Amino acid sequence: MALSACVTPSQPDASQESVLDAGFDGGREFDAGPARPVFASCEGVVVGVPVSGNPCDCVSSRQSCTILGCTWDCAVCSTLSPCPTGWECEVILPPYCEGRCRRRIPPCSGTISQRVELTLVAPDCRITGCRFRHVLDFDAGVMTCIAEDASDGGFRQTAHGGALSPDLSSGIAELRCRSTAELDGLYCVTSVAEAVAQFDDEAPITWILGSAAGPSQSFDAAALQVFRQCSEIFRGWDAGVYPFRF
Repeated sequence: MALSACVTPSQPDASQESVLDAGFDGGREFDAGPARPVFASCEGVVVGVPVSGNPCDCVSSRQSCTILGCTWDCAVCSTLSPCPTGWECEVILPPYCEGRCRRRIPPCSGTISQRVELTLVAPDCRITGCRFRHVLDFDAGVMTCIAEDASDGGFRQTAHGGALSPDLSSGIAELRCRSTAELDGLYCVTSVAEAVAQFDDEAPITWILGSAAGPSQSFDAAALQVFRQCSEIFRGWDAGVYPFRF
């Protein structure tokens, strides 16, 4: 799902929205004590990650231990503990305003597609199997928003999503030259929501929102505009709950 919530010590700004954490509710700041402050909102909060021993004897205390050994993929990060070069600190959430290191895949030259479908799958939705489809017809210049409950006999609600900006096509097309394998992060996911992109009639590209690897910022920026355009329609659908806040 830049769209980044990443912040760095030189520019602490946790207010940028992300496909991963867009629109998490803010709130009043409060403090649970000097040892471990907690916050209702992370906007403008500057915190450090507590230094502690590493159970797998990694070289750096900022690396975490997984079944594959030491990796930055699972490392906790914050506004004051940036990730290694080429990684970003994303999904910075209350109460401790910590996130996870994430590697952005560089953009590549994808060919423009006339029809693209971006789907968000929310397995934790109140009705199992909620799918939110964003069908982009760049030839006609329109978008269709389709909410589905695959567990209930294929219940579907379709609505016109309005005009589609042609400026989005290049950012969306960037993902076309990638593969599911490149975006696959099995061991270090921070969200169970799934994203699927399908160009024309090609095989879909699938990844987990919040996994250690993520699409480029150019794709994320375009995708965020698409998701926002359908979000109000999905919030009003009759068969379930729209869990995203774009």
